[in-house]
Amino acid sequence: MKRWAIVALVAAVAALFSGCEFTNSPLLVEGAFVNSAFRVDQDGLPANTPFGTVATVHLNDVLQNVNNVADSIKIYNISVTIDSVTGATATSTPISGIASIDGNPLFSLNNVALSALHTEHSIFDPSIAGCTFNAIGVQYLVHSLRQNPPPNVTVAVLGSSSASALHFTLHVKIYTQIYTSP
Repeated sequence: MKRWAIVALVAAVAALFSGCEFTNSPLLVEGAFVNSAFRVDQDGLPANTPFGTVATVHLNDVLQNVNNVADSIKIYNISVTIDSVTGATATSTPISGIASIDGNPLFSLNNVALSALHTEHSIFDPSIAGCTFNAIGVQYLVHSLRQNPPPNVTVAVLGSSSASALHFTLHVKIYTQIYTSP
């Protein structure tokens, strides 16, 4: 009796797995996040003097954790953080500006206090007053990540503030998921 029960159990398990194709199922891997830091340091300038900084971002870096060929790369978040506020810069200092990718607007800030972004926030989060994402820049980024391999892109941060002294670092992070073949 026990023998028939074991045979039946083995047959049931074999039937369950016979339809599975382990080698053809895609693997989902979290891509390495890409972090771009933009340092702003200016002193003694008239209020509303524009600031700007540019960096080359290597989108191919999202593939650091992947040993296989990437079938597709999906963005699941883009975040912004402001830290390293130093000198005479108050955390209540408001800034306005735009971040762009290869000239395509990604997100904008309109009178956002530095302290509002002292922790990491998604650019898609509607609860941050004055922070809005731009679909054109997001779509450009999505399109860029579909290229094989993903290209280098230029990210620019341009802005202004009513303060005459500005010392802070703005971080933009891109989080991805990568689908690969096993």
